[in-house]
Amino acid sequence: MRNPLLLAGGMGFRFLLFLLPLMLCAQNPPCQIGMVVRAGALNYDAKILEFDAAKGLYKVQYVTGYKGEIEWLAPKSLKTCHAPAIAPVARGWFVGVWQLFSGGGGAYAKNAITGSWKVIGLDVAGAPPIAIQADGTYEWIIDSKKTIHGRWRDAMSADLKYGYDKLGTTILLEAGADGKNWLVTRELTGTADGRDRILIEGTDLGITYGGSRVATTKAMKR
Repeated sequence: MRNPLLLAGGMGFRFLLFLLPLMLCAQNPPCQIGMVVRAGALNYDAKILEFDAAKGLYKVQYVTGYKGEIEWLAPKSLKTCHAPAIAPVARGWFVGVWQLFSGGGGAYAKNAITGSWKVIGLDVAGAPPIAIQADGTYEWIIDSKKTIHGRWRDAMSADLKYGYDKLGTTILLEAGADGKNWLVTRELTGTADGRDRILIEGTDLGITYGGSRVATTKAMKR
């Protein structure tokens, strides 16, 4: 028989591990404009320049690492200050025109201030644009000879891949590229100019695109 005291101690240790992130979060000061915090995937220091309350994103400028670079970040990407999590978007948020780009698209760009080089994503990496309409239809330009006209709806739990239950509101494009269904969710980051981002992924394929909002009009720009 296992010692009940040891068992209780083990349960207490696991409970402490559960509480530790909450305790650390509570110790961090509220995120405020002008504050320098650890930020981004590489934990560089960045100064908070602006907060977009409508999107829940923070505009920061790095002061170490990629000095001078500006980026919009979700609250979870600010490591040494505390900010409320972003609320899920309404389904109408997806309505608009999105310029897609493949995950592998990128190029080196030189920082004019520091002279250092970094890899940046390319919004012109060859992936087709897509227009999501408020009437439940979408238009996806595959190439110069093919455009898909289809319907979109709320994604059901059976449609979602692993982990999507944590990504917030997700819609599904029926019979999209390659005749497959595609999941579309908000990507919790923004471009340097503040444009919204999406993540689009085939329900049964390993293909993933990113996308930046380029218009809110109902019709695709030609």
